[in-house]
Amino acid sequence: MTDHESYLMRLDNNSLLFAKKHDVKFFLVLLSGVFSYTHDYFFLHAFQTSSSTVLLPLMQFCSIWVFVVSLLQSILKGEALFEIIFEICAFVLILVGGILPAVDGKLKKLLQPNFWMQSYLVSIFLSEISHGIYSFMISFDHDHSEHHRAYNIWVHIEYFILTRVCYVIAFALHTFFSSKVKDELWRIQDVSSRSIVFSLFCEFFTQIGYFSSVYSYQIYSQVGVLHAAETSLHQLFNLIIAFILKRYYRIGRQAAVENMGPKIASFLLIALGLFLAVHIESSHS
Repeated sequence: MTDHESYLMRLDNNSLLFAKKHDVKFFLVLLSGVFSYTHDYFFLHAFQTSSSTVLLPLMQFCSIWVFVVSLLQSILKGEALFEIIFEICAFVLILVGGILPAVDGKLKKLLQPNFWMQSYLVSIFLSEISHGIYSFMISFDHDHSEHHRAYNIWVHIEYFILTRVCYVIAFALHTFFSSKVKDELWRIQDVSSRSIVFSLFCEFFTQIGYFSSVYSYQIYSQVGVLHAAETSLHQLFNLIIAFILKRYYRIGRQAAVENMGPKIASFLLIALGLFLAVHIESSHS
């Protein structure tokens, strides 16, 4: 048997999650769909009282606990000290870069008590804790060695389908047992068809994001850095789109085109952090 045939056999054995219904990995993937739902639920709940340009940077704070846990995993695995230092540097750069726009470039605002007394903070923290658990679950027990870096679309599709099915089941159960959610669901009939179509259009891109993230969390060894990078890029593209819509189409808030210094600094810090993250991962190859 050639090395290539041996590799394909190992890859095939590790991909059949539907055939491994008694494997802990199978149940973790199923459960991750539930946490994916709670992440979206609390995230949308937070949007009822605040805007995306305020909420997205706050998502960065919950990436701290994800990074600490994943860093402990790296230490227990005996990862080289210089790689751990690079991971910390990458995380700090991405974290600070993501937070800067929310505090107008003044990090001392984080020390003010009134900053932490805003009503939507509980929702956004619960959302991100759920997302952190989801991230760990879909990356659990995955081999990040070079043999498993080759793209296998079937493994990818399996993870995505399993998480989405459980997402829908979690939503159905929540709707059935919660009169509040049930009432909100019935209000959809009062929403304009244009808004519904636009929401479905946006949801399509959301699912593309989930589909892509499954692969990312499986091949990248440091979940904490990836979680911070995902949140920062989310914030960065939100700011870019908001700027374009306000500047050229007069859609959105005036704040989108003001105070550009922290936003540019945010872009540079995130870019540098991502460069370090890519360097770390390439050194594993």
